[in-house]
Amino acid sequence: MRVREGEARLQQPGGHDAAALQQQFALVRLGGLVLVDDYDLPAVRDAIAYFTANLDWILEEVVHRIAVLRRPHRTCTPPWDAYVPFQAVTDAPSATG
Repeated sequence: MRVREGEARLQQPGGHDAAALQQQFALVRLGGLVLVDDYDLPAVRDAIAYFTANLDWILEEVVHRIAVLRRPHRTCTPPWDAYVPFQAVTDAPSATG
């Protein structure tokens, strides 16, 4: 995969939980996209649900097992005691392709 200026390629072997993803996602520029594989795994869906409910990330679409997430265009730093309960996504959004 060729990486262009202003883009980055992140690989997260293992680490299918919100904490592991949060470490990697902190490197993504504001408004940037992240492709997350293994969307069919419950732990991955849970982590994505956390990011969308608590950190304002946007789940753009799901294609096969790949989820496309967009980081918000502004930094979201909730207070330390803020937590939005989230429900894991049980069904993937309509997959195309």
